[in-house]
Amino acid sequence: MTLQVVHIVACFTLAAAASYRLMRAGPAPTAHRFLFPYIIAASLVGMVISYLYAMEFFVAYYSGSDNPHLAARLQPGSPYAWFYASLVLAPLLPAFAIFPWIGKRPLAVARLGILATLPGLIFVLGDLLPT
Repeated sequence: MTLQVVHIVACFTLAAAASYRLMRAGPAPTAHRFLFPYIIAASLVGMVISYLYAMEFFVAYYSGSDNPHLAARLQPGSPYAWFYASLVLAPLLPAFAIFPWIGKRPLAVARLGILATLPGLIFVLGDLLPT
């Protein structure tokens, strides 16, 4: 959960830097050079999170676990399958900003940063809320 919080902070920092760049200089061609360190940080943390969730699901699915709840949530037809797929795929969204045709648009980079945090926020806030 700590790494998930680090990813949320990195993505919000990326979105804040993109918003700052957009307000300060507009969609200038040098925006990619300014945002590149933020993009790399958010992308690296996102790749680690995606790898960890993918390995967790792989081991749970192929281990033959007796936990029926765990097996049911990983089935493709389950009602929450989209959420578990988004936990693996959404943290990779900031990596698309590495490409210059996306990285030169600060508004697009900010949107990618915010969208990448949504499944993580739901997961972290769901753990913090009392049941």
